[in-house]
Amino acid sequence: MISGKLPEDLSYLFSPEDGAKGICECLEEKEEGGDSSLSLSSGLSRLHGALLFIMLSFAASRGFCQVFAEVNRRSYPTFGSVIRAFTTSSPTCGEASDSASVVTYAQLKTMLSNRDIQLFDVRNLDEYQAGHIPAAVNIPLGNLEESLKLSPELFKLMFEVKPPEKDDTNIVFHCRSGKRSSKALDIARQLGFSRARHYEGGYSEWVEQEKEGK
Repeated sequence: MISGKLPEDLSYLFSPEDGAKGICECLEEKEEGGDSSLSLSSGLSRLHGALLFIMLSFAASRGFCQVFAEVNRRSYPTFGSVIRAFTTSSPTCGEASDSASVVTYAQLKTMLSNRDIQLFDVRNLDEYQAGHIPAAVNIPLGNLEESLKLSPELFKLMFEVKPPEKDDTNIVFHCRSGKRSSKALDIARQLGFSRARHYEGGYSEWVEQEKEGK
């Protein structure tokens, strides 16, 4: 590493002022008729040394900046990469289809058999009246949020069933094929029903499985 201050016996090599001074002295000696070859050589040597030092210092500082920029670029992710990572890793609303959120046909049958289920059909009323899973309570998707916000007394009065509680593990939503029940699950979880699930196969699968079982 080059220190900020050079030894006095070498500083003349890197001083452009001294180099120029040496040339001027050479010209003065020539006018006076003296021997100027040594002074001229010394002045040029000093000036050359100063220019060389400036060039090396510039090259070194430029190289350091390039290295620093490269290290900085590799060490820290760009804003675009952070956004891409976030958007690709975050779940999409309405796609609650992980295994912990889904109830299968076999599980649904067991829960119904044990009478350990709060099953809510989020299809429209006319769909529900055309056919529904036994013990299912109809709450159309458009009315679900306001219904889950009702007081326990009003909920029981309106739907004639025990109102669900936020820590219940037997809350299940279903629709025809799983799309509306997935949205229903998102709504319920946003309201604090963190253990609620949905029957992804829906009423369509239920009908098919029931026919095959007969």
